[in-house]
Amino acid sequence: MANTTQALSRLRRLYAGVVRSMALYGAPVWAPNLLRRPARTLLMAQRVMAIRMIRGYRTISGESANLLAGLPPWDLEAKVLARVYSMRAEARRRGETPLPRQIGAWRDELRRDLMAEWQQRLSQPRAGLAAIAAVSPLFEEWLERRYGVLTYRLTQVLTGHGSFGRYLCLMGREETPGCHHCEDRPEDTVEHTVGECPSWAEHRRVLREVIGDGDLSRPGLVQAM
Repeated sequence: MANTTQALSRLRRLYAGVVRSMALYGAPVWAPNLLRRPARTLLMAQRVMAIRMIRGYRTISGESANLLAGLPPWDLEAKVLARVYSMRAEARRRGETPLPRQIGAWRDELRRDLMAEWQQRLSQPRAGLAAIAAVSPLFEEWLERRYGVLTYRLTQVLTGHGSFGRYLCLMGREETPGCHHCEDRPEDTVEHTVGECPSWAEHRRVLREVIGDGDLSRPGLVQAM
């Protein structure tokens, strides 16, 4: 699925779910002994999947892509699966048969622990700082929302990886980071495009009709979403 196609968001999520199931197959066996290097390989595969889900550039970090896509890190999910399996096995050794309700309660508790550990990781990101800083204050709301999708261009705005002079210059696609639309050639960033550049004044007017006269920074836009 190309980033610019109109493939439904639910189809992308379905595809991600299938890949996740394949990646975590047998997790109760291997997750307890998951070493750093195999875990990194697992997360690299997840990064590719998450970027596809959010229709982003391939330079987006795995941490920010997973957050925007609402996908908890697979190494943490593998630990949850392994722990649930272990708890069921321990109950059987005691001669008990855990009911589905009890197993569900275990999963819910371990899921809360997973989210807490994920948030802890995001508090010290290695890359993708702008997108993570914009979404993290609304971490739970972002993950639980059941409306809206990330489009190709919205993902560019949230990540800064897209048709902006600053990014293109860093990637060697432009000689300077200056804005082509402005005579004084200020640095073409997300903030400049969304909030300042006169060439996008009409789009900005339409945006303000929807979200009001609030902050047009990335955190402000996420808050308005």
